[in-house]
Amino acid sequence: MSVDFVDRVIRTSIIFIAIVFPFAALYLKIPFALSLVFGCLWGCANLFLIRILVTRTLGVRIKNKFWIVLIIFVKFPLLYFLGYLLLKWKYLSVYGLILGFTAIFVVTVLKVISRSILKAD
Repeated sequence: MSVDFVDRVIRTSIIFIAIVFPFAALYLKIPFALSLVFGCLWGCANLFLIRILVTRTLGVRIKNKFWIVLIIFVKFPLLYFLGYLLLKWKYLSVYGLILGFTAIFVVTVLKVISRSILKAD
């Protein structure tokens, strides 16, 4: 599997949560639906930064160390502090955030299963 697979997982997760949001807002409450969206977007940002970090550091020769330091600074303190603030925000549901965080894993598992059934690789 290539780096393109990670990009497709992120794109599909955002599309999936955009489809789920109106139904969650209608049948559940708006704070729960927003929690799903924020959790999924946080997970997508986390996966995107992991992808960039891995692709830039696993090369034969590291070209620019500034970008690696910048990505590490953005990912670890800032992104995780944003996740902490999302968890502490009283308006959002913790269970909705957890479901939003795990939506990207559900999409990944379903994509892997579909690729293995269709023998795409």
